[in-house]
Amino acid sequence: MHVLFIGIGENNLYENIGGSLDRHLRYTLRIGQCSTILINRKVKLQDKTFGNFSVYPTNSASLIKILWNSVILLKKIYRKDKIDIISCQDPFITATIGLFGKFILGIPLHIQNHSSFIDNQTWIHERPLLFKILNFIAKINIGLADRLRVVNSDEKAIYISKLKINANKIDVAPVPIDADFWKNSLDDQELQKFKKKFGLENKKITLGWAGRFVQFKNIPLLFEIVSKLNKNKIQLIMAGNNNESFYNLNELVEKYSIEPIFTGLLGKDELRCFYKSLDIYIHTSNYEGFGLVVGDALANGIPVISTNVAGSRDLIKHSKNGFISKNIGEFINYINLLVENSELRSEMANNALSFANGELNYNAMEDKVINSILKTLEK
Repeated sequence: MHVLFIGIGENNLYENIGGSLDRHLRYTLRIGQCSTILINRKVKLQDKTFGNFSVYPTNSASLIKILWNSVILLKKIYRKDKIDIISCQDPFITATIGLFGKFILGIPLHIQNHSSFIDNQTWIHERPLLFKILNFIAKINIGLADRLRVVNSDEKAIYISKLKINANKIDVAPVPIDADFWKNSLDDQELQKFKKKFGLENKKITLGWAGRFVQFKNIPLLFEIVSKLNKNKIQLIMAGNNNESFYNLNELVEKYSIEPIFTGLLGKDELRCFYKSLDIYIHTSNYEGFGLVVGDALANGIPVISTNVAGSRDLIKHSKNGFISKNIGEFINYINLLVENSELRSEMANNALSFANGELNYNAMEDKVINSILKTLEK
């Protein structure tokens, strides 16, 4: 079996950012042979092979060159090794390339959607003209696919109700979470070293946030919430590349008079220290696909307080392992409740671990992804 992935990611696979290479190598072991056409625009990369997994970058700056180079690579790969299934990362550009393989080369097409895009007005509002066009393209491409993967149940419901897609063609398969990694014990000296490095005070309740500093993560909401909390009782630590932020963080720090601790990008071992140092995880996104960081926090036994977004609604059992907040007032009240009630915080931490042990099994989640791809061959 040979599956061709079409994805976007610059050098993510080459540097294993976010474990993306590890994930694809695991898929390859299960499938037999995998290749990827990698749409990259910033850095020129060489073709790379990792055993039975091969990566072919487009090295294209413009959209026209991306499409042209991708089609050339698709035909090249097809002539070299017959392709059984094409699986595209998104319903936009990668899916459009995948349609060439479907209709010209007769290869079954699997389209993935890692976020909540369809008719999402919050997303469209970010770049109205472009995203309206992409939304239109996505609806067409989704209707032409042989099988579909989404990462949350809300998006599946939209596919069914708005796009009239047969429910049997849609699989809900979130990105697998390595809960076992987070379960590994952590030496207390290592944890204290991490806390000392970033100036975390043991006497304060530690709120955490991790991710990319992009628009939909709504950092201003996070800062506003924290600004209304008792600063003598809490501290906020944020993991991620704060040097590449959509928002002017210095302006936000001054506006809300708070002093978050920015860690910058962390390696996986340091991320374990990051999560183990937290008492509460804060998730303020305007929308999400799955919310990998929410799953990671739960797997570390951290109660999560989140905005009312897809993904979080699949992961958070309200009042059990966290809270879903409908407005800023609720958000602040839930944080204060956990800050003041150590017994409730401990109970929800245990519930978070129990949920992760039952629902966030890596092998089971990986099975869902691979089965979704392979079911593309079913008529």
